[in-house]
Amino acid sequence: MDAFLEISIMYQPIGKWISLDRDTSPTTASTNLYNALVAAGARPVNLGQGREIVELPLLQKLTIEAFEQAIKEGKLLNSKYGTPSSELNAASAAWLKRIMNVDATKEATFTLENQGRGGLYAAFHLLASLAGFRKDGSFVVPDTSWPMVSDQLNDFQLKPVLYTMARGRYADHIGAQLEAHGNAIVGVYINSPHNPTGSLLTKPDFEQIFAMLNAVNSGAALERRGGRKIGLVMDNPYPHAAPEITRGGQRGLDTGLDCFRQDQPTPWIMPVSASKFFGTAEPGFTMLATHADYAKPLAARLMRSVGIGFFSPYFHALTATLQATNDTVVLDHFAMLRAKYTSNRAALEDALGAAVVDGDPGMTALVTIDPGDFERRMLPGRDGRHFPIDDLNDAIEFLANRHGVITVNNGMSSDGRALLRLAAAEEPVNYRKGIQSLAAGFEEIRGAPRRNEPINASATAAR
Repeated sequence: MDAFLEISIMYQPIGKWISLDRDTSPTTASTNLYNALVAAGARPVNLGQGREIVELPLLQKLTIEAFEQAIKEGKLLNSKYGTPSSELNAASAAWLKRIMNVDATKEATFTLENQGRGGLYAAFHLLASLAGFRKDGSFVVPDTSWPMVSDQLNDFQLKPVLYTMARGRYADHIGAQLEAHGNAIVGVYINSPHNPTGSLLTKPDFEQIFAMLNAVNSGAALERRGGRKIGLVMDNPYPHAAPEITRGGQRGLDTGLDCFRQDQPTPWIMPVSASKFFGTAEPGFTMLATHADYAKPLAARLMRSVGIGFFSPYFHALTATLQATNDTVVLDHFAMLRAKYTSNRAALEDALGAAVVDGDPGMTALVTIDPGDFERRMLPGRDGRHFPIDDLNDAIEFLANRHGVITVNNGMSSDGRALLRLAAAEEPVNYRKGIQSLAAGFEEIRGAPRRNEPINASATAAR
């Protein structure tokens, strides 16, 4: 039995065909497609959702206890939209210092009941609202980025300018964009481990980036901008994917963030999406550590725009989880997750080989596809009709409905290849099944006949 036939038997499509919503963000579209298929009785493998599905048992236990106590004391109904938790801010700052060696202080660390995207939005909003902000400003971002980065920048009329993600050359490539775009640059965006490739920047990488930014944030270059400094946004959604390290007898994560200090001339802000590694996307939890220069304006910005309402029992449980006495439990949990990511990355590279973009084992990976492999193909669709594939969204819809695997559109590369983002939250057995289904799906697509008519000419009639 050949591989395609074997995989086809493994996944049985349901009778109902679910369309991919092209009018929403790529991640949301794929998540909604997955949920709709499940609701219709299908059992797809979710390689689209870039959040951890394994919750930290300790946090589950403490959250239940905190809510039970609130109910017992009759306080649950009044526990929403409470006062911001200074205790949780302080616990978060101490945890970031202990585990990641970030120079976080309780006065310059904030917490949100929100996913990491809420913290990132607050960071971009802050830089777009500071004195001297250019209305035609630009932000330096990686050439392979989470699609929502550009969406968020667009909300503030900030234009993304792309630097090449290449190991050991990040500072050089960021510097080239600063030189090319001059005073239009408002800030630099870094994402490590990088979403979507999984690449983990190192301590020397960050030292080189700070050295380059500190140079342009001083002297004549700073004077030309009227004293306005270029800010650094370090987006940190998956720090638990970094290897473990011991510093002075203390277990921690080797995230390379040691140079994020309060004495740096370049101001920085770091959203840390703790809901990703604690498996609590709902209701969400994000730490926002920042340079002292940004602390006061960020606090005011959060109060006015993002909002800081929270369920106090949940935040009490988070505060308890972040105490030093629980570090061993938390770090052991991270080690278990990393073992899963390592296994899943190996399965991905075994199945797809050179199509996998260089990166490290983590929550996300990026796969490149030649558009010629899928454009103008005609494949089996709903009710016996043919399904024409004109673009990557069509391929994603087909793979979900026909082969039961959910993926995310990550746009196009600079050399014209389609980019497919895959998440590694699934357990290894299920992940391998999903990757095999993905490979079989593309095998079917490549073998399908092509249409001669122009792309989209028959899309309405054929579907």
